[in-house]
Amino acid sequence: MTIYTKVLVAIDLTDESELVVKRASQLVRPEGEILALHVLEPIDSVYTGEAFGATAMQINGIQEDLVSQAKLRLAGFSAKYQIPKENQKLLLGRPAKEIRDYATSQDAEVIIIGTHGKHGFELLLGSTANGVLHGAPCDVLAVRIPKKPK
Repeated sequence: MTIYTKVLVAIDLTDESELVVKRASQLVRPEGEILALHVLEPIDSVYTGEAFGATAMQINGIQEDLVSQAKLRLAGFSAKYQIPKENQKLLLGRPAKEIRDYATSQDAEVIIIGTHGKHGFELLLGSTANGVLHGAPCDVLAVRIPKKPK
C-alpha cells in the first residue's frame, strides 16, 4: 500500500528507528521520497552549567561533539536505507516543534514517528509523538515500538 509521495521520517537514531523507516518504505510511492530527520535538543546551561560547573565554552564544545556524532550516525543510518544525503536533516531544538516546522517547510504529506505508547502520567509529561500530532501540517503515523523484555 504505497500512498504518499513525500514522507518525513522523524528518527532518534536508535535501533528502534528501523521499524519507523521500514513502515515509511511501505507507504511511499515508487517515485516518492523519504526525508530522514533527527532533532537534537540543545544542551541548556540551566541543566549543565550551573549543576556541573561547566563553562559556556565547555557546553558549546560538548554540543558540537554531539552534533558531529549525530551527523555521522544519521548518514550511516540513511545509507543503510538508501536515503540520499540531500534528504537527511539534523536540527537543534525542541523535537516536536522542529519536526512540525520541517514537515511544513518540505511539504511533507505524512510524518512517521516512533512511539513507546506511554499513557497516564507518562503521557502527561509529554512525548515527542504526541507533540508532533498536535499541530502537524499533515497526516501523522505513530509506529508503536514494542517494549524490550527485561
